[in-house]
Amino acid sequence: YSLRIVERSDCDDLLKVYSDVKSVRLFNSDNCYGDDFFYTTKEEIMNAIDFWLDKYGQKEFVRWSVVDNTKKEVIGTIEMFHRDADDAFTNCGLLRLDLRSDYEFSTEITKILRPLLNVAFSWFDCDMIATKAISEAVERISALKRFGFEKSDEKLIGHDGTEYGDYYVRRKTISAWENPPLLSTEDEKLFDNFLYKELRFHPSSYESDPILPFSLNRPFTVYD
Repeated sequence: YSLRIVERSDCDDLLKVYSDVKSVRLFNSDNCYGDDFFYTTKEEIMNAIDFWLDKYGQKEFVRWSVVDNTKKEVIGTIEMFHRDADDAFTNCGLLRLDLRSDYEFSTEITKILRPLLNVAFSWFDCDMIATKAISEAVERISALKRFGFEKSDEKLIGHDGTEYGDYYVRRKTISAWENPPLLSTEDEKLFDNFLYKELRFHPSSYESDPILPFSLNRPFTVYD
């Protein structure tokens, strides 16, 4: 799968998504002025695409088309934006995922979301990512939990004071420091060349006696 900015040429494919009754019930239409995103005509889809592109131009949110690279067709969209508010969902990257029902499976959702979630915290300058998943969205919830999302008891407060629930949250952590990935042989060679040859640095600690000659104020690990 790949993501790219939604285009007007996506109309026919997106009509299959937004006229899919099984899909519509899983969409997040919270705080969208009553729009449930159930569209049955090309005109409605075109209006939606033009609206999304206009809001992207105004830097309010980005709406990507989700492309199945094997079938060369658009099978859904993802919207995301930085949200600041007076409720629990502030300094938050709010993510909305609309998929055609035949792609609503944990394995596929995981593949679709992984590249975006790898960069979302930095791209949207946020401390948390939130997305809605109603209890019936079993496959979606399973995928979210794989990424460390947890069900929030907090309510998202809409522009008119309406409270919305069923949100899952993933918070920014330093888990990479707590469980560092192993370096590949290629990475080790690149690292060694830079550290020893270019910086001419010689460490004074060893795995058997990891006493550093300097202090660190954050979690760290010593590599062999």
